[in-house]
Amino acid sequence: MHWTRWIWVLAFLVPEVLLKARSHQQALEGSLELQLPQQHLRIEWGYHLNQGSAVGFWFPSVQRALGPHGSTLMICLGVLFSAFFVLWAQHRVASTCGHWGLLFLVAGGAGNLVDRLSVGGVIDYWLLQLQGVINTSFYWNLSDLYIDIAIFLLLLAVARGDLDDSDTTDSGDSNELQGEKKQQ
Repeated sequence: MHWTRWIWVLAFLVPEVLLKARSHQQALEGSLELQLPQQHLRIEWGYHLNQGSAVGFWFPSVQRALGPHGSTLMICLGVLFSAFFVLWAQHRVASTCGHWGLLFLVAGGAGNLVDRLSVGGVIDYWLLQLQGVINTSFYWNLSDLYIDIAIFLLLLAVARGDLDDSDTTDSGDSNELQGEKKQQ
């Protein structure tokens, strides 16, 4: 993937930074609420500092079993895994869908990582509450949405077979080799 595509990460981060700054300001003024009664959906805009990890949401017993530093350990492992995955996949993704998936993954991860390093947790500003068939609520931000989009796009790229398993890092070399094999 050409380095110029990584500039998009900065473009993705600008609205996230603005929304987080606005949510901090809104925390001082009070939260806003949007209730959609027929849809069983309530959205609250505010400021929430999430010091836990996603593993704490999906597998709270695992995080508790790891003790007081379990969240920090899981976050560090998640960051390392994500970084290695992006380094591994950036030369193997052969489609625009996969490239955008990697860009969204880096933008979402960077947005949340900057929060953790600067304020000690992720700044979430949307509280979504669903009632009806599914009764749940969770805090969310634009970086989380970027990560969700990345997962969808990367799974779509894998399902379409757009992941090149070869170890070549320059597509020009592999194209030349394929041309030579066809001529023989």
